[in-house]
Amino acid sequence: MSLDKDVWAGLFFMGLASLGLVLGANYGFGTTAQMGPGFLPRVLCLLMLGLGAIIAVTGLLRSPAEAMGTWGWGQLLAVLTSVLLFGATLEGTGMERAVLGAVLVSGIAHPQPRRFEQACLAIAALMFALHLTPGVVSGLGAAHLTGLADAPLLVGWAASILAVLGHARHAGFAAYRERIVLAALLAIFAIVVFIDGLGLTLRSQFVLDAWGWLKQAAILPLVRALGALIGS
Repeated sequence: MSLDKDVWAGLFFMGLASLGLVLGANYGFGTTAQMGPGFLPRVLCLLMLGLGAIIAVTGLLRSPAEAMGTWGWGQLLAVLTSVLLFGATLEGTGMERAVLGAVLVSGIAHPQPRRFEQACLAIAALMFALHLTPGVVSGLGAAHLTGLADAPLLVGWAASILAVLGHARHAGFAAYRERIVLAALLAIFAIVVFIDGLGLTLRSQFVLDAWGWLKQAAILPLVRALGALIGS
C-alpha cells in the first residue's frame, strides 16, 4: 500500500517536533507570566506535533492516495545553506549582511540546479555546519594554527559567493534586483523588531546612525502625538 504524501509530511513534522522536545527538555518552561527559555520552543513543538498529526490523519483518510513527488534536492540544498549561512554569520557580520546573504543564497533554489552551483552550496553548507558545531574545529587541531579557526566560515562565504555569481550568470539582473530589494526590506524589519526591540547588534555604523536619526526625528514624535491624541 502506498502512503499519501500528506502522511509523509505529517510524520516529518511530528518527528521534527519530537526531536525539538527532546533537545529542549532541559530548558526551564516557566509560566505564562514568567516564561522560561524553554517556553516558546516547547509550545511551538507541541503545535507542530498536533499539526503534523492532523496532516497525517488527513492523508490516511484520503482516497485514492496521492504519491510523493520527486525531491527537489536543489531547492532543499539552497534553503538549508541559506539558514546555515544566517546562523553562522549573524554574530560576526551583523544582521544586515546575514539577511542579505541568506536571501541571495536561497534565491538559487531550483529543482535541478547546475552542478557548479550544487557543489558550491554543498561545500558552503558543510563549512557553515562545521563552524556552528562547538568543538569540531578545535578538535581537528585548527585552533592551534593562526587564522585557521575561522577557516570553515571563510570557505563557506567564498563558496556561497561563487554559487550566487554562478547563478547570476543565467538568472538575469532583474531577479537579483528583486532579491536585493527583498533583503533590504527584511533588514529594515529586523532592525525595527530585533535590533531596537531585543538589543541585537548591527555591524554597519551608517545603518545605526540612519536608524537613530529616523527614530528621533519621525518615529518617536509620531508615537508621542498618537499617545497624546488617544489620551485626550
